[in-house]
Amino acid sequence: MSGGSQRLESGSYVDISGVATVLGLAARKDLSAAALTGGVFFEYGTSRFSTHNSFDTGDVDGKGHASYTDGGLLARIDITESLLKGLYLEGVFRFGGMTSDWHSDDLRDATTGRCASYDLYSPYTGAHLGLGYIWQATDTFTVDFYGKWLWTRVYGDDVRVIDHPYEFADVDSYRLRFGARADWNITEQFGLYAGAAWEHEFDGKAQATAYGLDTPAPTVKGDTGVFDFGFSLKPSAVPGLTMELGATATAGVRHGIMGNMTVKYEF
Repeated sequence: MSGGSQRLESGSYVDISGVATVLGLAARKDLSAAALTGGVFFEYGTSRFSTHNSFDTGDVDGKGHASYTDGGLLARIDITESLLKGLYLEGVFRFGGMTSDWHSDDLRDATTGRCASYDLYSPYTGAHLGLGYIWQATDTFTVDFYGKWLWTRVYGDDVRVIDHPYEFADVDSYRLRFGARADWNITEQFGLYAGAAWEHEFDGKAQATAYGLDTPAPTVKGDTGVFDFGFSLKPSAVPGLTMELGATATAGVRHGIMGNMTVKYEF
């Protein structure tokens, strides 16, 4: 589970606060020189957001809500023997749907006084591929170096805003992330972790048309720094249980802070 707030810079900007949860089950099979992991997961998230745009005629602010639900599959192979020991390859695929609504008191029909608003339902798909290497520096200190290619497509929808038809196009997000995370087991029950990554968004443009004419298209294309830190607990009274508490800070096109909590039980 994670929760917090962030700002997306898109020419204008959007402030978002919300929570997200993931629940999953995975199994690992040890082979002679590698280990295979496969699993399924379910995700749900909800948020509130506010939008801000500046024009020559003045500012236009809006507010809305969004929520999403999806399920997915994951797979991973870890090399456990040979000169490539520590290398791993992972992949994830997800499919779900997102609902959102938005309204602005700054945009009103001159005749009826109705404010601009819309409701959207957007299916989406996503996937990522990752390649990494876990360096076992000492018995208690490891560093995970990784690179990930992430893709998400949010499908468009047609709505009416004060009786005017708007067609929202599909939105594709392509991101590349390189980073590292260090884990230090201070004792058998307590550990610390810290990580840093660089992420580049290649696209992320949201396009729409009204009466066949293009509207201004915001985009979150650009760079973001991601920084993680926290601690882990392994209660001796419950073997196999691991809990992590931490925070993730971002700076750049996306900037904000999130709190994270992870509970894992292995058997």
